[in-house]
Amino acid sequence: MKNVPLCFLFLLAFTRPAFATEPARPSASPLSHQYQQLLTGAEVFEGYRMLKVYEVDRLWRAVMDSIREGSVSAAAVRKENDRLRSEIKVITSTMEQKDAVNAHLEFAGKHISVFGKDLKKSSFITMVVLITSCLCACIVVLISMGKINYKACRDARKLYDELYVEFDQYRHGAVERQIKLSRELQDYRNRHADLKSA
Repeated sequence: MKNVPLCFLFLLAFTRPAFATEPARPSASPLSHQYQQLLTGAEVFEGYRMLKVYEVDRLWRAVMDSIREGSVSAAAVRKENDRLRSEIKVITSTMEQKDAVNAHLEFAGKHISVFGKDLKKSSFITMVVLITSCLCACIVVLISMGKINYKACRDARKLYDELYVEFDQYRHGAVERQIKLSRELQDYRNRHADLKSA
């Protein structure tokens, strides 16, 4: 029973590295430092440095790994550069489209289409104000002329009524005089006939 917790701890200690999220990397020193270590660790024999083959192989592997990592990182950088250039092209084309749309909206905001012609809104407003002012002035002139004509028509109607009344009185007087003259003429004829018969 005493061995179970101890076995469990050993098992946990050996399996913990297997659950690590990142594999452990060997500590890599810079190539210049490794080269200096190789030279300082070499034995000198009759003026020549004797290098151990496994150390030279280890340095060569480190050099090749560094070159491979450099080429991989350079390829990644080139790929990222190409991706960024394509993004820049897309963004540039999008910005050009937005600039074209903004220019169109700005033009549409400052201009108005009248009978198929594009006019500035300020010119159109000035023209509409002038036309409206002219129409209002014409309306005022027509109203004043209408009042003058109405007054003249009323005066003419009043004069016509006065003339009609005067003419009617004159006609009545003329009819009465005609009747009076015809009676006098008839009386004269009657007297003349009486004088002839007597």
